[in-house]
Amino acid sequence: TPPKKHVYMIGMNDGVMPQAINGSGLISDNEKKAFETFAGVQLSPTSDILQMDEAFVCYFAMTRATETVTFSYSLMDASGAEREKSPFLNDVRQMFRNLDIIQLTHQHARDTLSLIEHPHQTKVHLFEAFKTWLDEGLISDTWFTTYAVMAQYPQLNDGLTHLKSALTYNNDTVQLDGELTTQLYGKAIHASVSRFEGYQNCPFKHYTSHGLRLNERTKYQLQNFDLGTIFHDVLKYIAEKVEGRFNQLTELQIAQLTNDALETLLPHVQFNLLNSTSYYRYLSQRIGAIVQATLYAMKYQTSHSQFKPIAFEKSFRKSPKDASELKAETLYTSQGMPIYIRGQIDRIDTYQKENKSFVNIIDYKSSSSSASLDLVKVYYGLQMQMMTYMDIALQNKERLGLVEEVKPGGFLYMYVHQFRDEKRAWNDIEAAKLDEAFLKSYQLQGLLNNDVDVLEAYDERLTAGFKSDIVPLGMKKDGSLNATSKVADEATIYKLIQHNKQNFVDIASRIMDGHNEVAPMQYRNHLPCQYCQYQAVCHVDSMIDSPKYRRVDEKINPLEILAAEEEEDEV
Repeated sequence: TPPKKHVYMIGMNDGVMPQAINGSGLISDNEKKAFETFAGVQLSPTSDILQMDEAFVCYFAMTRATETVTFSYSLMDASGAEREKSPFLNDVRQMFRNLDIIQLTHQHARDTLSLIEHPHQTKVHLFEAFKTWLDEGLISDTWFTTYAVMAQYPQLNDGLTHLKSALTYNNDTVQLDGELTTQLYGKAIHASVSRFEGYQNCPFKHYTSHGLRLNERTKYQLQNFDLGTIFHDVLKYIAEKVEGRFNQLTELQIAQLTNDALETLLPHVQFNLLNSTSYYRYLSQRIGAIVQATLYAMKYQTSHSQFKPIAFEKSFRKSPKDASELKAETLYTSQGMPIYIRGQIDRIDTYQKENKSFVNIIDYKSSSSSASLDLVKVYYGLQMQMMTYMDIALQNKERLGLVEEVKPGGFLYMYVHQFRDEKRAWNDIEAAKLDEAFLKSYQLQGLLNNDVDVLEAYDERLTAGFKSDIVPLGMKKDGSLNATSKVADEATIYKLIQHNKQNFVDIASRIMDGHNEVAPMQYRNHLPCQYCQYQAVCHVDSMIDSPKYRRVDEKINPLEILAAEEEEDEV
């Protein structure tokens, strides 16, 4: 079945999708398995196989969509009996927390009596009517009468108490006092950059994870986070072996170095988990293929750039353990408490020209969705790593062995993946275009300093009419930069770094002020609740709590705002 822009899945009710499987045939499931095991006779599928087939059919239908999927389900059958939605929809909602769930809006406001026929359906409309009343102050008197009548009869009253508590439920938190915050967080904040980003995403999640220190039980399985760590460790191992000279690697050396790194590092991952089953052994092979493909891209990039890697997985903290670590500046909250930031920079590249050193920060990402720099997120404190890493590098020129004047170069993400071409048939593939698409998929994404002293260093092939496949940079035929170039002047870059510092201070001050609201930050219809493990604690609900969401102004231009703020300060 070819892909479709929009897929509509009608009648997603339990018993329909998945279809009820009762296994009540002449031959039982156990007998079918015995026939297949001992006699080699394969009969009709067993119930468990049929159930898996149902899940596959649902998965297949959903993944045909290229833009949207719409589900529909009924709340009662023709006789008025209650119907349950498909359990597959519960799985979908677990994966995508910010889905729109639409009912016949405000149907309760017109033709009210026609909606009061069956108990279950009446309760659904009663809930909708009361919700509108609480939000907008509008409701028909008929619904109050309906509620009063149903409350008198036990057979109708079932569920009304739950309905009432759901409508009036309040998950507001209490601001903590100074003594309690000090007991929870200490007299100084020692934290990674991601902790501050996490607070901006949702203060309550920060409170539960770092204040109450609630954690899920650790499972014996590989998580996406573990995969990212493996990629970092393997690339660091290889980078140190070749001292950053990726441009000199041959195809054979790339394969050998990758195998050496995997044999050395993988046995130490979760008690040799990656050798425990056939699936994990296959996953180890996939990791190797991804690393090799990434190294080919890095060889190409460093061959055409004057920036050269000088440091890998460089840790920073308040008090470096040794000369190999970098020192982080101490910031202070509005209450005067110190903020000690720690972290690790994946890669630092430098380019030297006369008495100037330009610094590129390279951050490896195993997810394409996180491998880009969003200046709106930077402005709101949702993406703080890159500005922090550059600031740390600029503060540590002696420890990095740089010359007197150090300047910011680029903030660049590298997507660590294995390229896959989207062509449907082999005869659609042209070798030259395949190589071009491969290199383009590894193009570093982010923001570059547009200083004339450094532009050509990003890609030494940069000339009039050239568009780089290494960095987001291109030139028009008249020699000016094209519209797709992601650049900013040096003064603006320093403003972003300074604004990022202020975000640290503001966030830490709010933490020590005891703010722990259930107030997730919504950006581009996305909520951090989607994969949050603390929903059982906060009970956030899109219908009840949506007024509490903090929303990002997606239309702002952070660079213009920072420029305007500077002008106000000068006045």
